[in-house]
Order: sequence, then structure tokens, then C-alpha cells
Amino acid sequence: MSRIEKPLAFAKEAKSDAQAARKKNRFDEAEDIMTEAVEDLESNMRDLHDEARSGERAKEIARALSDSYGTLGGIRRSAGRYEKSADAYDEGEKIESDRAFGIVDSYNLTQRLVARVLIDPLCLVQEHMTIKKADFPDALSAAERKVTDQIEGPRINDPWAQADRALILLLLGRESEEQDAWAHLRNMKPPAFVFGSTLNVVRDLRRRIVEVAETAPSGSRLRGYADRLAAVTRLLEEAEKQPPG
Repeated sequence: MSRIEKPLAFAKEAKSDAQAARKKNRFDEAEDIMTEAVEDLESNMRDLHDEARSGERAKEIARALSDSYGTLGGIRRSAGRYEKSADAYDEGEKIESDRAFGIVDSYNLTQRLVARVLIDPLCLVQEHMTIKKADFPDALSAAERKVTDQIEGPRINDPWAQADRALILLLLGRESEEQDAWAHLRNMKPPAFVFGSTLNVVRDLRRRIVEVAETAPSGSRLRGYADRLAAVTRLLEEAEKQPPG
């Protein structure tokens, strides 16, 4: 397959291969595969003439590139490479939020903040903290407003949007709204992989928060987040077994 002629097909194949390697904990291999896919898509984007950068071809490449950066960020998160994970999600979010490409999504937006929580969970319990140029908790609040706007608009029936909003609400400590969001997600009866993918993030967050809470002065407050994540883990595990609608 020519990567120059078929960059989108190459990126799709690379994602499949990378995810297979990731499931086997071959993180270096998975990261190498997705890095190559990202570089290929970036090259194809640069090769477009200026007048074509707002055309449908550019939008297709941008969507694939945003998704590929998100996949790369997820692989790095699974490997515990949180700084590099945040970098990948940041690049994906830049594309995701560029109005020229018409992408309405929140995966990179949400995960770039999750990655920062993984870098330093203390951002959840301090009044103000800046991690890699993102101010907490303001960045979480802004992300929640954006995802809510999307849900009230074009993503009203999108379970991924509901999952993103519920996760952000959890990190904001807005438990009542968070519980409603998870309940709404379950009522949508999406495919099991929606719950499974979200579970991976929740488990990574809980593991990291428990680790830091053991030695942090504000460990008791962090343990409250760990307890809530444990409850959400059980909820999502149960939901993953429910038949889709």
C-alpha cells in the first residue's frame, strides 16, 4: 500500500496494529507504529497547497491526524509516559478545536487534562495549579462547558460525549451531576467498547491517585477521589456486560 496515495488507509491500519501491540503491553512497538502514522499524516497535510487546506481532503486528513494523536496519547498513557501522553493529546486537541476542519469532538480535549492529572494528581485538591500551561481547576471547568454545549447540540446522542462529560465532572468533584451523567450514558445502551475504553482511563487514574495519596500531605482528600473512581469502576464493569440497545 502506498502511504502517499492512501494516507487515510495507512493510518487506519496503523491504529489497528498499534492497538494490538498495546493490548500485549508492547508499548514501544505500539508507539513507534503510531508515531510513523502521525508523521505520515503531517507530511500529507504539509503537501497540500494553501488553497486546498480548507477543502474536504484537508478535513479528512485532519480528522485522521487528530484521531492518531489521540491513539498515540492513549498508548503513552498506558505505558505510564504521562508527559509525552499530554504532548500527543495537546497536538490532537489543536486540530480537534480548529474550526477550519469542522471537527466536533472532545476526546483529545478531555484526555489532555486527564494526562495532566496523571502527571500530578495534587491538581485535584489544590486551589490552583498549572501543569504544562493548563490551569486547574479552570481548564476542567472550561472543558465541561464545551462538552455540555456539544451534547446540547450536534452530539446529543453521542455516548462518547456523555462519557467525556461524566469523567470531567468526576475530576471536578461534582458528584451529583457526575452520577446523572453516568446514568444517562448507561441508558443510552452504547456498545460495550464505549464502557471498556472509559474503564481503562478510570483505572489508570485510580492507580495513579492511590500511588500519590500514600505519601502526599493532602492524601486523605485524594483518597476521596480514589474511592469515587473505585465506585465508577464497578459501575462501568457492570454496564459493560449489559446488552447494547
